[in-house]
Amino acid sequence: MMQSHVNYLAVIAAAVSAMIVGFVWYSQLLFGRLWLKIIGKENLSIAEQEHIKKEVGPYVGIMFAGTIVGAFVFSLFVKWLNVYTVFQVMLVGFWAWLGFIFPVSLGTALFSGKEKGLVWSLFMVQTGHSLVGMLVMGDFPGPVLPKNKKGQPGFFVSV
Repeated sequence: MMQSHVNYLAVIAAAVSAMIVGFVWYSQLLFGRLWLKIIGKENLSIAEQEHIKKEVGPYVGIMFAGTIVGAFVFSLFVKWLNVYTVFQVMLVGFWAWLGFIFPVSLGTALFSGKEKGLVWSLFMVQTGHSLVGMLVMGDFPGPVLPKNKKGQPGFFVSV
């Protein structure tokens, strides 16, 4: 296997951008209310909501660590495929989503035990979030990082 020189700053930036997508995606601005309905928590009191916010804190840190791992692996795909343009990196993100995330999310939704109408809502919310996260993860770092030796945007890797 070829040696990879990963731009760790870009990996962190990609993970942060994917987490921001998640915060916005599951906020009240987009799919927060639907998500609460899907998981059966749409009618919580203010006290219950505050309790959940405190409880979720450590999970956000664990999710960020997982997102860093995902961004790192994505960076390896980009390197191994010799990808340099924003469009190419986003295509890698799309194909990785379609091949790895889509089928797993489909199985998770289908066997979630949710009623039929909620199964598809669960699937669309989760898979849509994953797709947008992958596309943003591949797109975000390029414009803000130095160019590589070929003068192209230095996404995740230095070539």
